[in-house]
Amino acid sequence: KTIVANKRFYILVILTYGLCSYLFIRSSSSVVDVVGLKDTYRSILGQSGGLASNVALFGVLLGSGASSAGTAGMYQIILGLVFSLALIFGLRQIYSDSNDKPSYKKSFYEGMAPLIPFILVLIIIGLQLLPLSIGSSLYSTVVTSGIAVTTLEKTIWLIMLILLCLLTLYMITSSIFALYIVTLPEMTPMKALRSARELVRYRRWTVMRKVIALPIFLLLIFGLIVIPFIAFLPRFAEIAFFLLTLLIFPFVHTYVYGLYRKLL
Repeated sequence: KTIVANKRFYILVILTYGLCSYLFIRSSSSVVDVVGLKDTYRSILGQSGGLASNVALFGVLLGSGASSAGTAGMYQIILGLVFSLALIFGLRQIYSDSNDKPSYKKSFYEGMAPLIPFILVLIIIGLQLLPLSIGSSLYSTVVTSGIAVTTLEKTIWLIMLILLCLLTLYMITSSIFALYIVTLPEMTPMKALRSARELVRYRRWTVMRKVIALPIFLLLIFGLIVIPFIAFLPRFAEIAFFLLTLLIFPFVHTYVYGLYRKLL
């Protein structure tokens, strides 16, 4: 409803983000050859492995979108910061008491003011992701290297991984709202993090469920749209994936900001 009611603002942001992404990211990064990879998987798995190869290619596309390196990765970070701040400023205008429509120009001119506090909160969130990263690396190492052999040993390491994942989710559940709180005038990163913790106090697990539901929902949407392209129109699968990422970016911010406003 929020996106439809303010479609002009969102269309301008998506078009600008898409143009910048195409010029600075797609032009300097390698495009996934879906057709060539599909032929390779088909020669290995045979005709009966069509679904498996399509799902595997979908995973390759997801990995390519999440792990841009070099110049493309740097541009991806810069564009993510700039357009995140612009969207947050626009969302604050949308949810304000005034009936004014969000200003596209103001979002980019005035929305960049809290850039440094925003980056500092992102760094703290990155530190909070360490338990998940360490747990994943340890579990992968002990399983692939044969350190954990028996079912009991693998179960123990899996439980440790789950506990570390829960620890990260527990911390991220509040810190993610600090990204929006820190953009308020005269707000510091530590004050924003404390305010975010107070915001989810006594309802952290309910909020965590809604935060976890977002990536699951997005993964389903991506799969339902991209996998048919891989199966029937592989030449256009990478383009469809790129266009979907442009649409998902403002959707994620609108979803999380709407959740933040409901918690106030």
